[in-house]
Amino acid sequence: MNRCYLKKAFAFSIIAIGTFALLYAGNEKVLPSFLSQKYNDAIQKKKLKKEYSQSIVGFGDSSTIIEPNIRTFEQEKKTSLRTTSKELAFEFSGLSSNIKVYNADNKDGSLKYGGQNLKFAWLMSFPNSGTSYTLKMISRISERTTATNYGKEHEDTSGNSFVFGPKYTHGPFRSYEDYPIPDGYILTKTHCGSRCTSCHPNRYVETEWSFLQECLSGHREIHFDDEVFIEKKAYSQDYIKRAVHLIRDPFDNIVSRFHLNWNHKSKLQDHQWLESHPRNAEGFQKWCQDADLEYVLEEKAMHYRNIPNFYDIPCRAEFFKYIQWHNRAFQVIEKMDIPELVIHYEDYKESFNQTISTIASFLELEVVGEAPEYFWSDYSAYYSESQHEYIVNMIQSLSTKTTWNKLAERYNF
Repeated sequence: MNRCYLKKAFAFSIIAIGTFALLYAGNEKVLPSFLSQKYNDAIQKKKLKKEYSQSIVGFGDSSTIIEPNIRTFEQEKKTSLRTTSKELAFEFSGLSSNIKVYNADNKDGSLKYGGQNLKFAWLMSFPNSGTSYTLKMISRISERTTATNYGKEHEDTSGNSFVFGPKYTHGPFRSYEDYPIPDGYILTKTHCGSRCTSCHPNRYVETEWSFLQECLSGHREIHFDDEVFIEKKAYSQDYIKRAVHLIRDPFDNIVSRFHLNWNHKSKLQDHQWLESHPRNAEGFQKWCQDADLEYVLEEKAMHYRNIPNFYDIPCRAEFFKYIQWHNRAFQVIEKMDIPELVIHYEDYKESFNQTISTIASFLELEVVGEAPEYFWSDYSAYYSESQHEYIVNMIQSLSTKTTWNKLAERYNF
């Protein structure tokens, strides 16, 4: 009896799984609406990314570009998903007591805290280009809070991300509980996309639209019933009224990425890796060699076809990400049609007080406190003369006119 029952149950299970698989693969319209929408969304995004990454040759005006057959920025923007306030209310109906609320919403939909309208300004920066210092500096001199897309970076005593209100639990997230909200613009950290390390090119090649979605995305952490939830969320671009575009010397920026990776390996106590990658020019070159060998065929086929001295460029994927990142940042800001302030990390070294004053004025913040000490390191010795020349040629080949002009003028390329 038991054996017969098990055989029948197994047979029915196989039939059910097979039927669902056929429906899922052949006609997603018969799926429940919420599954069908998610499935269609995932397939479309994957298709767009694949088409783009396979067709791109270069980014700059001096290189050959094969445009992918994808929808326009405006079409993508119209179809991008945005969670409604009703969905948010339902989603957090069981978690509302765990969320600290710092503001109420005006009836017209604008953000408000203590009679102040909240205005967010992006701090757009490729990782390791001076983001942490700039955020700390702004909060110190203004004695006002900043914000971030990444809620896990700043948490309350319960381990939850700070939010500005129940309607805005998708971000941006508040950085400091002790500092009040500014009357001017709230400087908000975002690293956007195209920034992973040691990853396949499919993960870092970005369209203008996908880059914007990453600029608007982040994560938050919620503790509920002894469980920790870390969720990726995105907010409306209507929140962003201005942008500070932070740029660092590309040679120093990539070395700083190596140092960040070195610190991570140190925390993991990966002694074998640390011994083979000392924290100096030799270790940096070894780190680049490892990365350059990992996806060499994929990189050559996807977007390095026109780059001279391809095999002699150290950390070529890192420099590609850097160039693409700033290309996309300039394009997104232009498309959003918002005021932009370009700041170079080296400006702090050459005109410290003037740079601080310029940023504070752009954000409409009053300078009332002291700025933290600024540190600068020169990593020019990490590259040979020929490597420097090859990298500059790569930057010029892949940069848009705007990106190249900003870099060449500032760093004498």
